[in-house]
Amino acid sequence: MQPSLRVGEPPIGALVVERDTFEEFFSAERDRLFRALCLITGSRDESEDVAQEAFLRVLERWDRVGGMEDPAGYLHRTR
Repeated sequence: MQPSLRVGEPPIGALVVERDTFEEFFSAERDRLFRALCLITGSRDESEDVAQEAFLRVLERWDRVGGMEDPAGYLHRTR
């Protein structure tokens, strides 16, 4: 007989992947996104506005995006 699991507990032997917090994700990705946007827009001000909107959209969906294999890919497509 297998031991019972508590609610919210992963199955025994399951691979549990620890995801970054949104703040860690933001710190890791902000410069890369800003540089890409500067190349695309040619404007620092516009790049800052677009980056802010993209991060806001990701934050609003972080419960799903944070568990993705490549949340940075989602961020860059969001802009």
